[in-house]
Amino acid sequence: MGFIKNIVDATLKTVRRDVPSMVEHGDGECSGSLSVHTEVHPPLVIPIVGDQHAIAENETLRVSPVPREPHPDGLSPVPKYVTRDIGPFPGQPKGVDFASIDGNRVDFVKLRDAGKVFGYHRASLGTRRDSDYVKRSREAREVRFPLGGYMFWFAKKDPIAQVRTFLESLEAGWAPRPGDPIPAFDLEFPGNGRIETGLTARECIDRANQAVRFIRSELGVWPLLYTSARVVHEDLLDRDLGALNECPLWLARYSNSDPPAPHGRALGDFWLHQYRGDTKKIPGLSNQGDLDRFHVFRADRDDPRRGWVADRLGIHREMVDRRGIVPSTDKTLVTEIKKFQRRWALLDDGVIGPETFRFLAWERPTPL
Repeated sequence: MGFIKNIVDATLKTVRRDVPSMVEHGDGECSGSLSVHTEVHPPLVIPIVGDQHAIAENETLRVSPVPREPHPDGLSPVPKYVTRDIGPFPGQPKGVDFASIDGNRVDFVKLRDAGKVFGYHRASLGTRRDSDYVKRSREAREVRFPLGGYMFWFAKKDPIAQVRTFLESLEAGWAPRPGDPIPAFDLEFPGNGRIETGLTARECIDRANQAVRFIRSELGVWPLLYTSARVVHEDLLDRDLGALNECPLWLARYSNSDPPAPHGRALGDFWLHQYRGDTKKIPGLSNQGDLDRFHVFRADRDDPRRGWVADRLGIHREMVDRRGIVPSTDKTLVTEIKKFQRRWALLDDGVIGPETFRFLAWERPTPL
C-alpha cells in the first residue's frame, strides 16, 4: 500500500494541466479517485479531491516502474497503470459506446490504457450496416479489446430483416461467442417517440419481441436490452414486455446515480449504465462517444439480479435466499461463481465483473 501511495504522490505532482474537469461542483472543486487497474482485477481506489483544472476523463498517468501483469489466458500482457478516475462511480469498470456517425478515429490501446475495459459499436441501423463496424471490430480484436455490437432498431421496419442485417454485420466483423460481449438490442424511438411511428405500444413490443427472439434463436444468447425507464413508461405505456424481460438490461440515464428501473424490473436490475452521452476528450476517441459503467454483482448482497445469476449457474432461483445461500446444501452463489470462473480460467474471486459476465451471459439461456 505504501508503494502505491508513493506512486500516487509522485504522479500527482506532475500531472496538473489546465484541462477543464468534466465533473465540477459549485464550490469549484472536482472529486474523483486514483485507481491502479488491470484488465481483470478490480482497481485499488484512493479517493482524492482536486481543483477544477484537472485531468480529462480517465486520462492515463503512465508510471514506468509498475510491472506488466500477465493476461490470464496467456495470450497478451496487460499493462498496469494509474488513472485519475474523475467523475461518478469511482472504481467501477468503465466502457464506451459509439457509432460511425460520431466520426471517430479510434485507438483501442489508448481506450484500454485510459481505464475503458469494454465497448460497444453500432453494427446496424435498421436494414443498413454501420459503415465502420467491421473495421472497428477487427481492430479491437487485434489488441484484445472487448468490443460488442448493437442493433439500432426501427419499429416500423420488418424486425426479422433488421436482425438479419445485424447478424450479417456481426459475422463480417467477428462472430460473437462465449467470452465476447453479448450483442445488444437498442430499444428506443428517435424523433418524437413512438407516436411518430403510428403503431400502438403493444404493436411495438410485439415487433421488438420478434427481433430479440430471433437473435436468441440464431446466436443462442439473449441480447442486452438497451433502453430506459422513460422509454418503457412514455412510449410503451408500462405494458408487459414479454420476451424482452429475458434480456439483461443496459439502461440509459445521464446521471451520477443508479438509473431508475423500468416498469416490471426491480431497482438495481441492470448490468450496464450509460451515464453520459456525446462526451468529448475521451482518450482513444478523436471526437466523441457515450460513457458507460458496468454494474458489478456481489453475491453476498441483496441484489435483484440474483435469480438471473442462479439460472445461469444451473441453480433454481427460488432456492437462493437474499444472502446468496442455498439452504440445506453447501452451495452459495459465491462458491458456484468461483467454480464457473475456474472453469473458464478467470480470476476466481466470486464477483461478477465485465469479464465473468461475458462468459456467464452465454450459459443456460432461458428457452424461447
